[in-house]
Amino acid sequence: MDKENRLFLHNWIEEFHLRCSERWEIGLFGSIFFVGHVVGSIMLSNYGDTIGRISLMRIGQGATLFSYVYIVYLANNNVEVYFFIFLMGLLSCWRLSLSFLYGSEVIDEAS
Repeated sequence: MDKENRLFLHNWIEEFHLRCSERWEIGLFGSIFFVGHVVGSIMLSNYGDTIGRISLMRIGQGATLFSYVYIVYLANNNVEVYFFIFLMGLLSCWRLSLSFLYGSEVIDEAS
């Protein structure tokens, strides 16, 4: 395998040695986000009313951006990728649900 060749495909299968791994390890890349979303919806959703929606949306967006950058550029093994995908799912309740509720409040106040 010539990694210096410009036609070499750099991907997670080779980098994290997923070619011979268990099927659940590969499937976990897709499902761990939704596990994080369920946990976040149960544990974190009520903080929007107590702490404030704008600050939590900013925290969720910032942590998600950091997670994306870390996964793409800095991740060294699949456990790190699992953790940051879980973190994105965990904070997605703040990014998605709170922004929807905040947007509907702004529309209600304007009319």
